[in-house]
Formats: sequence, structure tokens, C-alpha cells
Amino acid sequence: MQKLFDDLYPNQLDFGKRIVQALEYHHTVIAFAHTQCGKTGSVLAAIHLSNIPLNRIFIITGLSSIDWLVQTKKRIPIKNIFHRNTLHLFMKAVAKVQNPLVIIDESHIASKPGQIIHKITSSIDAQYVLVSATHDWKRFDPLPEGVAIRVMTDPPKYISVNHFAENDQLFQCKNLANHPDALDHIREIIPFLQKPAYHIIRTARNELHQMTITNFKSVFGSNYKFLSMPDLKILSSKPSCHTFIFIKDTLRCAVTIPKPYIGVLYERFTNYPNRSSIIQGLLGRATGFESKHIIVFSYPDMI
Repeated sequence: MQKLFDDLYPNQLDFGKRIVQALEYHHTVIAFAHTQCGKTGSVLAAIHLSNIPLNRIFIITGLSSIDWLVQTKKRIPIKNIFHRNTLHLFMKAVAKVQNPLVIIDESHIASKPGQIIHKITSSIDAQYVLVSATHDWKRFDPLPEGVAIRVMTDPPKYISVNHFAENDQLFQCKNLANHPDALDHIREIIPFLQKPAYHIIRTARNELHQMTITNFKSVFGSNYKFLSMPDLKILSSKPSCHTFIFIKDTLRCAVTIPKPYIGVLYERFTNYPNRSSIIQGLLGRATGFESKHIIVFSYPDMI
């Protein structure tokens, strides 16, 4: 833990310190940080600086994501980390602890009345840190008594969502599957295919996934690679040719990907987009560092 703490950046240390200070006078702290800004390191900083025994600290999420679980355990090596599918084990464990600190990552997930995170915060007597990259915390106006908000400072050289909008690198995504103009929609990507890169396309879960792949093969032919749901570790290796990667529900909240070899990120089209989902989707994965070259197709009107 000490080695990981020593490697944190100044903005992470500052944010962690301000969270701990807020917990001295509040039962709940809403901790807001932009996507890919280093908020997991800030949580590590807060845990370390709090001096609270680790058996009293719990990190949970409403996400049912193995990717989240693996990344979080790697970055914050404590025992009590639970995702949505293991929250029943969290409930048993936290019941045995006095004065627990419960850190809820991606706290907007499953937080509506009747959903699991809302049930936890309503029924378990604890201090809470609610971590999120969405602006849902703005609904707390005015703030309830005992609740504080702390906002993380973006680090130097951070690439934000606004970078893509302001530099003509953010475009409207379209139906690439069963629309009469689907092939023309796909051809809109062509001007952005420069040197060989990975291009990640999010599709629907059903038969439209394969339909999308078939459409791409019709447009680009045999000189390109087309991969369905591959191991995304390949993103760390330089591609020899343009490679289209088709995914369904991966690469959402909290997942960090290597970006040097990414060319285009294309979000799934829907008639009813949700702003939080958009920020946490492929657009959010494009933010961070070493990503100013990426082209994103998402929902420009909703950022």
C-alpha cells in the first residue's frame, strides 16, 4: 500500500486529503472526478491518509463488472472489495463491523429507489464516499445536512471530453446495422483511417452485432481485420493493419485502456441516449492521457 501511495500524483494526493478532511465533519462525501482522471488513485490516497483500519473500509459498486473488480483490486490492495454480484457478501461482512467507511465507486449505478445501492445507503449506518464521473450529484440542491461535495482537479496534460468537441474529433454516431443507409454511415469513418490502428465499435447485444460486422466487411473487404469480442490486451500491441474490434457491453465505467494505437471509437446508436451512459461509455474511455489523436463517434449534443 505504501509503495502505491508513494507513486500517486499531486492532484490525487490533494483530492484524497480533501475527502478525508470532509469526512471529519460529514457522514457522506460526494467525490466527483472526470473520467480517466485518476480517481481510483485518489481513493487509495484517502484510505491511506484516513488511518482507518482496513478491516473497516469497504469498496463497492453497483456495476456487475469483472473488469472493474480486477482493476480495483490491482490498484487498491485491500480485502473488502465487492461488485454488484457479490454485494450479498458485502452485506454480511459490513454487518460485523462498527463504524464502517463504505466507498461506492460509480455511485450513480443502481442508486435509484428500490435498487441495490439505494437500499445499502438507506439501511446501513456508515460513513460514505460516493465516487462518480457523472454530474448526477447536481440533483442535490440544496445539499442534505451532513453531505459534502469535493471535486477533483484535472491533472496537467489531461485530455477531456471537451478536447474532442473543440477539435472536430467528436461526431454523431449512427445506426450501422439495420438502417437503409448503414453502409454509407460506415463509410463516414474512412477519412479518419490513417496509419494502422484499432477501431472499437460498440454494437447491440442481439443479432445486430453480427449484422454490423457483416456490414463492415462489405465496406472494407479483406484487407482489414474484424474481431468480435477479443481479449482487449491486444490494444497494447501495435497493429500491422487496420483492425475493427466489435464489442457489446465492455469498456464502460472505470475501465482504462491503452490509447496509443486507438484510431476510432464508435458508440452504439440508440434513439434514447442517456447522458451518464454516454460519458461513461467510449467517449469517457477516450479521455485521459495520450489520446488527443482519437476520433470519437458518440452524442456531441449531450456533452
